[in-house]
Amino acid sequence: MVESTALLVDEVLPREPLRQWVLSVPFALRFLFACQPTERGKVLGILYRTIATHLIKKAGLTHATGQTGAVTLIQRFGSALTKSPGAISNS
Repeated sequence: MVESTALLVDEVLPREPLRQWVLSVPFALRFLFACQPTERGKVLGILYRTIATHLIKKAGLTHATGQTGAVTLIQRFGSALTKSPGAISNS
């Protein structure tokens, strides 16, 4: 885990301000996402496109002139080790 963090900080993430976004879903969807990762991927794709569009418009740019990126981490367990997948995305 430490090596992954060092790689992200040193080589992947730019020296620009980052914003963290957290997606939390109802329990019924948590279990669906845990069992069917393709569905979770579809939702994360929608989330990324929505956030990217918001950031580009907020900056006064268009999709042709603006560029965004994201790193998404899937958290599978809560603090009590209960199965609760969620997503943390930095963009």
